[in-house]
Amino acid sequence: MPLKLISGKQLFAATCAAVFALLSSACPQDFSSPDQTSEDPSTNGSWTLCADQGDFCEFTSTRSVLYRDGYRSTVKTFTNGVHCDGLSFGVSSSETATCYVSVSAASEPVAGSASTPVAVTAVATYDPQGDQSENDSAVPNATDGDETTSWSTEGYDDFQTIGKDGVGLVVDAGASRQLSQLTVTTDLPGWTAEIRAGGSTTSFPEAVGAARTTARSTTWELDGQPARYYLIWITAMAPDGDRERAHVNEVTARG
Repeated sequence: MPLKLISGKQLFAATCAAVFALLSSACPQDFSSPDQTSEDPSTNGSWTLCADQGDFCEFTSTRSVLYRDGYRSTVKTFTNGVHCDGLSFGVSSSETATCYVSVSAASEPVAGSASTPVAVTAVATYDPQGDQSENDSAVPNATDGDETTSWSTEGYDDFQTIGKDGVGLVVDAGASRQLSQLTVTTDLPGWTAEIRAGGSTTSFPEAVGAARTTARSTTWELDGQPARYYLIWITAMAPDGDRERAHVNEVTARG
């Protein structure tokens, strides 16, 4: 069979088509898939940072989670947390990727209840076995609506050995209320707290939320009598450089 020759023009066109196909597959920019979007969650208040690549994004109930790998965001729905990696989202993993959980989903009413958002205000610290003060000037940061600001405990060398059962942050529900959830966002996950309730800023006789070790966003399901004041009672700190601390960036509640 005689060899068929092609012109230089035909060869150039074929080469261009092959290169274009290769680049398109290597650099996907088509966001037509319902799971993919060009949205940048860092500029959108609908999302809260919950984990870095390889960490666990912790939350309760079913929520939308966004995996951001630089130029592309992939959104999927998960229940009770997800590992922040490409495998979970059906895309290639990126060492610099981050995961965000949707704020709106966290505000959905609990099935079968009349759960609604309740405005709470950080009003005091609680340090009954210390000097009665714990970085008090930063208290308003915990409910100012800005996750880039925070209240933090003092720095400790070894909190477990100083003779304190805990320290805490007090939020005011404005009146005696039955809260169903309290959510804390932190940029320093790893500290442990329970939620207690009382009728004043100095007495919290009832534990209404079991002890949990915090992720970037942690929600306590509350069960107890109505109360006006709720205490985030911190019983173990997270490493912070050469000290130990707890950071509270934002507190929100539902009732």
